[in-house]
Amino acid sequence: MYNTFELDLHRLRRVVDCMRRFHPDIVITHSPVDYMLDHEEASRLARGATFALAIPNYETLRNPPAKVRRATPALYYADALEGTDPLGQRIYPHFYVDISKQLSDKLEMLARHTSQREWLRSHHGVDDYLDRTKAWAAGFGHECAFAYAEGFRQHLGHGYPHEPLLQKALAQFVH
Repeated sequence: MYNTFELDLHRLRRVVDCMRRFHPDIVITHSPVDYMLDHEEASRLARGATFALAIPNYETLRNPPAKVRRATPALYYADALEGTDPLGQRIYPHFYVDISKQLSDKLEMLARHTSQREWLRSHHGVDDYLDRTKAWAAGFGHECAFAYAEGFRQHLGHGYPHEPLLQKALAQFVH
C-alpha cells in the first residue's frame, strides 16, 4: 500500500514517462485552483512532470527509460470552472482565445460526455451544464470583446519558458 507521498511520486513518474514519449512543446492543464480536487491534482501532476521530464537523472517507471528532453515545455492553465476559485473570487486569465466559431463543436462534444452529465444530474441536481458552458464563454467573451472566449494563464515560474508559444500559435484568435 502506498502512502500519499509515494502514490503521488508513482503517478508523477507515470506522467513523466508519457511526456517523455511525446516531447511536448506546450502542455495545457487544469487550473491549479479549481472546484474539484482531482482537477487541482491533475494540474499539480502536469506542473511536476513538465519540470521533471527535462531532469536527466529523474528516474521513471519505464525500462528502458525514454529519451530525456533538454528543455522544459511551456505550461498553460485553462480557466477554472466559472472562472473562479473555490471561494468565488474571479481568476483572471493572462489572455483570451476566441472560441466563437468552435463553440457549437465544444457543446456537441460536452453533450456526448454522458458520464459527466449523469454525475452532474445526481450530484449537483442540474442538467443545464451546456447552457452554463455557453453562458460562461459569453461572459469571458464580454471581458475581451469576443462573442465567446476561454481564458488561459501561462506558468512563468523559474525554469519555465517565458516565450508566449501558445499565444503566438493562436495569434489570430488571441486578445
